[in-house]
Amino acid sequence: FPSHDMACHIGTSQPKKEWPISHWLAFYNLAKNAGYKIAFTSGINDRERALMLALKKEAPDLFELPPSKNLDLFIALLNQAKVVISGDTGPLHFAAGLGKKIIGLFAVHDGVEHYAPIYKKNEVILGTPCTCVGEKIHFATCQSNSPCMHSISAKQVFELLQERYPLK
Repeated sequence: FPSHDMACHIGTSQPKKEWPISHWLAFYNLAKNAGYKIAFTSGINDRERALMLALKKEAPDLFELPPSKNLDLFIALLNQAKVVISGDTGPLHFAAGLGKKIIGLFAVHDGVEHYAPIYKKNEVILGTPCTCVGEKIHFATCQSNSPCMHSISAKQVFELLQERYPLK
């Protein structure tokens, strides 16, 4: 891990909080071409492993940290990263608690405002306001034809990365 600048965690507990694989791929290409070294991670459940397999199918050369059920080991690995990019999920919160530079990808605005108010404005990117309101907000998958997470572009994330962690 020491040869990698950042950890990108691609999965979350709910699909509606996940950035699309196509966006991760576009971000990976921007960051790799700029000289960043990225280690990708995902959870150990079948759904998150399928996300990683889909990403690796599109970018077979990307480096993946092996999935681990050992939380202490995973947190120790996150602690080696200089920056962590993730959706609203445990690894993002662990990295913030470790004092790492972070970029959090949030679709649901009230998630940042009510549940994760610890993040500074330059540590998060918010998607467009969610159209899944009322009963729909409680679904694990987005019910909108234009999911909020899709509105966050790879270019936005890359530009914030360059601002928060410029390569020397």
